Amino acid sequence: MADTYTQLYIHIVFSVKGRQALIPKQHKEELHKYIAGIITNKKHKLIQINSMPDHIHILIGMNPDAALSGLVKDIKVNSTRFINQKRWTVGQFSWQTGYGAFSYSHSQIPQVATYIENQEAHHSHQTFRDEYLAFLDRYGIAYDLNMFLIRLQIPHLKNKHSSHYSIYIALLWSAAYFNTFFLQTYHASGVRMCNLRGRINTDA
Repeated sequence: MADTYTQLYIHIVFSVKGRQALIPKQHKEELHKYIAGIITNKKHKLIQINSMPDHIHILIGMNPDAALSGLVKDIKVNSTRFINQKRWTVGQFSWQTGYGAFSYSHSQIPQVATYIENQEAHHSHQTFRDEYLAFLDRYGIAYDLNMFLIRLQIPHLKNKHSSHYSIYIALLWSAAYFNTFFLQTYHASGVRMCNLRGRINTDA
């Protein structure tokens, strides 16, 4: 058979570095158009794209001759340069290392596209972290929960009776309680260690 026929639909998700809310709502359509140009130039088909201040979702029909990691790297590198040249943020903008990629069948595409289109409604009651962990659990992707927990840096304080010290201790206690609760919830729900139709990558 001389010709090549493929049907590869990939949902790509990645966040702003540190999950900071740095994508300005008033500029997101311009960002989407810029990223669409990158995808088209790489001979992929953009089906849906939408972003929140701290992350982005991209649904594509993928060119089988290209590597997914290469596409994500091109999107991140070029869109980072674009955003910084536009000076949309105070300081330097950058994307978080890594990404999530999930494959779908043709019959699922309308549902996935609608989900991405309605991101604002979803995140009126769900954080990006919860959304992302739900994707990983749904597709049976094993992950290190420590990557998603809060990390606090406690500065050295000589006066342990100061109000600042009390605040830091309160924050530390709250974080410890939260992490314990989250770990218990996570282990109670169980973790499927098989890899079905998704993957998490930390190279891009």
